[in-house]
Amino acid sequence: MITICVAESEEDVLAIKALQCDNLRSNVSIEKQKSDGFVINEYDVEFLFQICRTAPNIIAKDSTSKLIGYALTVLPENASNSPGLNELVSLINDTEFKGKPTKTLKYYIMGQVCIADGFRGKNVFDRMYDKHRELFGNSYDLLITDVAEKNVRSFRAHLRVGFEVLHTYKGHSTNETWHIIAWDWRN
Repeated sequence: MITICVAESEEDVLAIKALQCDNLRSNVSIEKQKSDGFVINEYDVEFLFQICRTAPNIIAKDSTSKLIGYALTVLPENASNSPGLNELVSLINDTEFKGKPTKTLKYYIMGQVCIADGFRGKNVFDRMYDKHRELFGNSYDLLITDVAEKNVRSFRAHLRVGFEVLHTYKGHSTNETWHIIAWDWRN
């Protein structure tokens, strides 16, 4: 049985960090990146503690209470503590969503989502996003994130849940194509 809950302990934060390290693009083979996806940003433990103190962060645990997934909540004001997320907020604030300047809408950022090998394709991704909507749907207009075009599995999963492309850009440091995507919760 898989439980979807909120990260509440130091142990949870350290488990998030360990799962992140296991799935960093630099630690995953090209074949595995293509089939299972990857995460790019490596957050230090202090940043993970900070975001967990300021907003609920969703995690998934297996029947032994081992962390097997996470979906990180990053409020725009916390993004300045991460160069990649800070750049994302600037890009978001320069876009429009359905005819409105995005910066005039209340949004937060999915800082990263990751599911452990062996638990992918078991509805964990969708359930963590459902928990986000349950917790934040009445307080925010949009949930926004970005996905590297090369991360096909992640991009498809986000579109399946309800995200739509807000903006496409080339990353400054990598020259890769990225999609900023948004899930509209206003309806």
